[in-house]
Amino acid sequence: IRAFSLLPQPASRLVWVGDGPERRRIEELVLNLGLRDRVVFPGSTGDVPRWLSAGDVYVSSSAWEGFGLSMVEALASGLPVVATDVGGTREALGTRGTLVKGRDPAVLAGAMTAAATNRSHLRESRLGAEAGSQQRMLDEWESFYRFRSQ
Repeated sequence: IRAFSLLPQPASRLVWVGDGPERRRIEELVLNLGLRDRVVFPGSTGDVPRWLSAGDVYVSSSAWEGFGLSMVEALASGLPVVATDVGGTREALGTRGTLVKGRDPAVLAGAMTAAATNRSHLRESRLGAEAGSQQRMLDEWESFYRFRSQ
C-alpha cells in the first residue's frame, strides 16, 4: 500500500483480492494515506481468473512467502509479476518476474511503474491472456511443474 501511494494519482488503481487477519489494518492504512478512491477490497473470491484478466500488473509485496502460488497463477494468465524477493518467491517466478528487495516501498513502486509502463510487455501479456484460455493456463502449469521436477 505504501508503494502504491507513491504512484501517479490518476493513472493507477489497486484491487486487493482476498481476506485475512490484516485486512482491517490495511484498510486503515489506505484511509490514512488518502487512497480510498484508488483501492478496492472485493474480499475472497472464487473467480480469480476474472480478477487477473482485468489487471495490468500483479504485485506481491509479502514480507514472507511460502511457494507463491498466486504469482504462478498470475504468470499463467499473462500478467507481468512484480514481487518482493522473500521466501519461495524466487523459486516460484524463476526468470519470469521482477523481484525487488522487500520492505522498500520506493523500490517496489519503481518496479510497479516500470511494469505498468512497459507497453510492449503489457500488450503481449494482454494478448496472451485474451488468446489464452483454461488450456493455456494448464499448459503453463504443466511447463512449470516439468521445470521444477528436473
